[in-house]
Amino acid sequence: MRLIQVAVLVNQILHDLVDDFHSGSFGTFEERRYPYPNTGAIEKILITCILSSNWVFERAVKAADRLFDKFLLGTADMRLPTYSGLENFLTSEAVKCRYPKTKAGQLWGSLHALRSLGAPLPSFAQRFDDELTLREYFFENFPGLGLKQSSMFLRDTGVASSLAIVDVHIVWYLTHVEGWSINSLTPKEYLRAEKHLLDMANDFAVPMGVLDSIIWVMVKELKKKRRRLSCETQYALPLEG
Repeated sequence: MRLIQVAVLVNQILHDLVDDFHSGSFGTFEERRYPYPNTGAIEKILITCILSSNWVFERAVKAADRLFDKFLLGTADMRLPTYSGLENFLTSEAVKCRYPKTKAGQLWGSLHALRSLGAPLPSFAQRFDDELTLREYFFENFPGLGLKQSSMFLRDTGVASSLAIVDVHIVWYLTHVEGWSINSLTPKEYLRAEKHLLDMANDFAVPMGVLDSIIWVMVKELKKKRRRLSCETQYALPLEG
């Protein structure tokens, strides 16, 4: 009974937030973003996406800003930092990134891959038939970009809009509200979740980025504050996962 109550209440919150969005009560950062960031912004987005995997997002953003400024990135004629330079930066007292050796290799490989595209990112993206095949290219050729991070990178740079960013908050929603059983977010499970979210977005008549942003914020706040919701009796929202 408790799980049913959770599903009903959380879905009510979701519907209310979607209604608020439609009424113009709030928007999302993604909607206000310029369609195509410049070269420097794209490099910073790539750095942030790689660093934020298995690390606190806010710390990843700050580290990306520091790295960008330290190595004066942002122009094609500026030499990229070496692997050792990246590793030293990530292990510094000011950053203390998780898995610095791995992240240094991923950053080095992906920054070089980005500069080797042979065309500005928006033009390069137009060579692909759809967003799924575009993401597959980045997933396969950019170290550190899994399905989630690839989706984040392509959406944040404005070259994709229908890809979902399926993280632990989305998995929590699917598990506790939609009744899914997800033991491991394999590529197959990721694509299944993405298809489900896209169907939901179409039903709500909102962009994918709006829907998963709403779910992300909603679940994050519920887990963060460990709110107690009431439905005839008091109970604690299950916050594991």
